[in-house]
Amino acid sequence: MHHETKYLIFILITFGLSSIIIQSFVVPFIEIAGCRPDFVLIIVLLISKRFGTVSGSTSGFILGILQD
Repeated sequence: MHHETKYLIFILITFGLSSIIIQSFVVPFIEIAGCRPDFVLIIVLLISKRFGTVSGSTSGFILGILQD
């Protein structure tokens, strides 16, 4: 497996799962004027910026399935 792919999987597991946990437990208390931040979206955007559009859309799909 390529080094970049291993790094992507590590980032996806580490930050992706932690953002889902934060999104579930902490974000309901951070509501500002009826708006809630979306940490999973932020992680997906950062992954797509770093690794490209295909990796970003794939990680967005995986994190979206896990979040639902």
